[in-house]
Amino acid sequence: MNQVTMPGANLTNATMLNTKLSDANLEGSNFADANLSEALIRNARFDQANLTRADLRKARVEDIHLPGATLASTKLDLRTAQIDDNTYFTGASMQKVWLTGCSLSKVAFTRADLTEAHLDNTDLIGADFTGAQLGSKEASFTMNKSLASDLNSGSITSGVRTAFQNGGHPLSGSVTLELRIPNENWAITDVNTIYTITNNGSELIVWVYSETHDAAVLAGAYMPNAVFTNANLYAVDMSGVNWYGVYAKANNADLEDVNLANANLGSMDFTQARMYGCTLTQAILIETIFNGAYLRPSVSKKPASLAFSHNTGSIVHPSAFARGSTDECGRCARSRAVFHAAYVLCVRSEQSDDFARFADSISDQQLSISLECYSHRKHSKQQLDDLKRLQPGVSRL
Repeated sequence: MNQVTMPGANLTNATMLNTKLSDANLEGSNFADANLSEALIRNARFDQANLTRADLRKARVEDIHLPGATLASTKLDLRTAQIDDNTYFTGASMQKVWLTGCSLSKVAFTRADLTEAHLDNTDLIGADFTGAQLGSKEASFTMNKSLASDLNSGSITSGVRTAFQNGGHPLSGSVTLELRIPNENWAITDVNTIYTITNNGSELIVWVYSETHDAAVLAGAYMPNAVFTNANLYAVDMSGVNWYGVYAKANNADLEDVNLANANLGSMDFTQARMYGCTLTQAILIETIFNGAYLRPSVSKKPASLAFSHNTGSIVHPSAFARGSTDECGRCARSRAVFHAAYVLCVRSEQSDDFARFADSISDQQLSISLECYSHRKHSKQQLDDLKRLQPGVSRL
C-alpha cells in the first residue's frame, strides 16, 4: 500500500499485519480497532484519522503526521520510531497512550488531549505542550465573561445560576463560592461537587474534577526547554523531571496538585502559574521564577509544599503563599526549605507588613534559611531593622 491515497477510508476492525504504508495519504480515515501491528509506516499522513483502540505494537513508525487524530486507548509503541519536529500531534486525542521511554524531542503536542497518557522517562526536549490537556479535570462548559463581576462579588447570583443550569449543572441551595484570583479564577463547591472557573480572556471556562480519568504520568521525563503555556496539568505526576532552560515555560499553566517532588526546575519560569497544592518537596529551584504564581492550598485543602527544596536565587513574593490575606503566609509547607539569596519581592514600601509576616512565618518554623537578598529595591532603615530582628542572618537588601 505504498504511496496509497485513501482519505476518508473506513478500515474499522481491519487486519493489516506487516502492511507497508510509506508516503500514504490516509487523512480522515477510520482505523478504529484495526490491527496494524508490525506495519511499516513511513512519511504517512493520518490527519484527523480515528485510531481509537488500534493496535500498532511493534509497528515501525517514521515521520508520521497526526494533527487532529484520535488515538484514544491506541496501542502505540513509539520507542523505536524516528520522530522529529516534523511529527505533529497537534490537537490529537491521545488518552491512555503509552509513550514511556520514547524520544519526542521538539514534537508539538499543542492542544492535544493526553489524559492518562504515560510519558514517564520520555525525552521531551523542547516539546511544545501549549494548551494541552494532561490533568484529571475537564472543561465542562463555558460562560459569558461578563459574569466575572458576579463571581468577584463572592455570591452566587441569578446570572451564575442560570449559566450553570444552561450548562447542564444546576446548582443547589447550599452552594459556596471562593474567589481565588479576582477576574481570573474561582472555585464553587456544591455539596460533594467542586467546580473551578478560569478566564481565558474571551470566555469563562467551567472545569469539573474527573472521577473517571486519571492524570497523565511524566515522572522522570527529561524535558529541558519544554513549553507548557496554558496547559492543564492538574494532579499530573511530574516527580523527578528535569525541566529547565532558557525557553522552558509554564506561564499561566494549571499546576494544581501537581507532583514535582525531586524535580530539577532551575531557571524555570512559573510566571502566573496556578500552583495550588503543588508538591515541590526536595525540588531544585535555583533561580526559578515564581512571579505572580499561586502557591496556596488546593480545592482539596492540600497545602503547597516546598519542604527541603533548594531555592537559591529564586524570585518569589510573600503573597504567593497567602490565601486571601498575607496573614496566612505560613500555610505553605516550607519546612527546612533553603531560600539562600532568594529574592522575596516587596516592591512597594507599604508591603513591608507582608514582608514581615512572611519572614515571621519562616522564623516560627525554624527553617534552614538564609534570606540575604530580599529585593531588587532599597528599603528603609526601619524595614531592615525589623527584618534583622525577625531573621538575624539578614545582612543586605
